[in-house]
Amino acid sequence: MLRIAEHLLNSGTAGGAWMVAWTARSAGPLTARAPQLAVDLLGRSLALAGPDDPLAGPLRLHLTVALMCAGRSREAEAARFHAFASVCLVSMGRADEAEAIAERLRGPDADGGDAAATAFALQTLAIVRLLGFRYEQALELLREALRIVPESPQSCHRLALQLSLANCHLERDRTGAAHAEPAAGRRLAEQRGGFFLPWYHLSEALLLFRTGRWDDADAEIQAGREPGEHFGMSRALRGLAALIALHQGRGPEAAGHLAAARAGTGTETIAPFYAHLTLRAEALDHEVRGATEQAFAVLAGALDAAEGGPGGRPALLSFLAVDVVRLALACGETATARQATDRIEAIARTSGAPHHHADALRCRGLLAGRPELLVEAAERYEEAIRPLGVAQSSCEAAELLARAGRPDRARDLLRQAVDRYQQLGAAWDIRRDEARLRAVGIRRGHHGEPQAGAGWDSLTATQLTVASYVAQGLSNPEIAARMFVSRRTTQTHVSHILARLGLSSRVELATAYARRQGREPGRSGTRRSP
Repeated sequence: MLRIAEHLLNSGTAGGAWMVAWTARSAGPLTARAPQLAVDLLGRSLALAGPDDPLAGPLRLHLTVALMCAGRSREAEAARFHAFASVCLVSMGRADEAEAIAERLRGPDADGGDAAATAFALQTLAIVRLLGFRYEQALELLREALRIVPESPQSCHRLALQLSLANCHLERDRTGAAHAEPAAGRRLAEQRGGFFLPWYHLSEALLLFRTGRWDDADAEIQAGREPGEHFGMSRALRGLAALIALHQGRGPEAAGHLAAARAGTGTETIAPFYAHLTLRAEALDHEVRGATEQAFAVLAGALDAAEGGPGGRPALLSFLAVDVVRLALACGETATARQATDRIEAIARTSGAPHHHADALRCRGLLAGRPELLVEAAERYEEAIRPLGVAQSSCEAAELLARAGRPDRARDLLRQAVDRYQQLGAAWDIRRDEARLRAVGIRRGHHGEPQAGAGWDSLTATQLTVASYVAQGLSNPEIAARMFVSRRTTQTHVSHILARLGLSSRVELATAYARRQGREPGRSGTRRSP
């Protein structure tokens, strides 16, 4: 398909009628695989077709979608195809305009009954609800859109709906559903490519990061970085990678990710919705270096500049509130801390999400110096399956309890927190919080066994499963199918396993695994991944 499209572009006006017909027929799959090529070919075909051609309308529709998938939202808006322009408008931060257009298209006076256009309108309304923290409404709108177009004319549109649904589940702390939705579209994402493939990997990585499976998150990040370079997605992936590396005490690696994120180029698609990842990493990088005021300035400056972005200041603050409050209090900016606390409490009341309630309790506990609120925040983070928040809240509560003359309870909380940090490999957090508690007379005592950095004990549950499949002779595509992950992710897992075990091939891994299980591999050997 790509070769035919390139040939048609280079052929001038030869075969004009055939070119127009082929482009109209093939635009959907072509847009998903190579959106910029689709834009060029659709533009040429529209010029050849003329305004009176029956295919002109469908071609304009496809051109709008292609412009959007290529990250050229402003040009897509200019195409004036209102159903799709509404999606473009909301991605540009113009939610009120987008909502007005989408409501008209969805309302009883809408023309044509075009199912695809209605689905785009529903998607726009869902994004607006999501940005307004009305998650249940957003979920219903997305489900309605998927019901309307079970087989969308644009397969990439259906995948966008699935990924939007997954992210909505993630914000609602429904982790099982958040994993199921992108898993359902994994194969289509691999087939279609475009910005959907790195978006799929980013969605999976965010879920794994928030639920504490950081090594597995790293594998998804690495799998998504290459396809994300051309769609503005690498910044978000690099930001998340830097966050993990900083928490785990791998400063030079984090610096490399942040440098690449700053230098990143490419078109903007949905990347602005994930700007908080790089911002949090930039702030944490300053904090790790002891530059607390600079860390606060990064977040405060971003919030001041957020008014024109998707969701505006409230959406960005929903991700940054705890860090803003922590750093504001450390810098003596009590008024800012109070404003952020009030705002996250309002967000929590609207969203009903456990992690928002945890954030609100934590911010209020820090602001008021009330350890019982921080302990309750840790319980809410536990409900939301966010172990980093559990550990951080517990340490903050321990410090306040120590200052209030309750060292035994403080010590218990510190031990519990460090256990969580060790499961995450969060070496920097352990050093920071133990130093804070030592300053108020609290020591953890026996440190237990350090987390292994190499060897079989260093492998995650996912990596052990992959190793067992390699030992059985399964190829990467076969492993990916069994584990419901992408082939890229599987290859990344295999590379990480080999590195941690000091091995150089799948055959060596199969042999080592068999020996660990107390048996030798079968005579059939191991097949290599294609």
